[in-house]
Amino acid sequence: MDKAVAKEILTQDHIEGDLLDLLVCNEKMAELGRVAAGVVHELNTPLSVIVSATQMILREDDLPEFVKTWWNG
Repeated sequence: MDKAVAKEILTQDHIEGDLLDLLVCNEKMAELGRVAAGVVHELNTPLSVIVSATQMILREDDLPEFVKTWWNG
């Protein structure tokens, strides 16, 4: 009877260890996703400013013709 109890305890510890490992992995993946979202946000903000400024410049009336031609391909 003692062997069966010991085996059950070891099995339970093994299952808890596996679940703890899975939880740690999930938390790491969640943090990686948060970091990636932060990096994308930090890159997107200045790019949006650059695109907006470029669009405003291209709308100017006194822009040289070669610039308009070059931009439109």
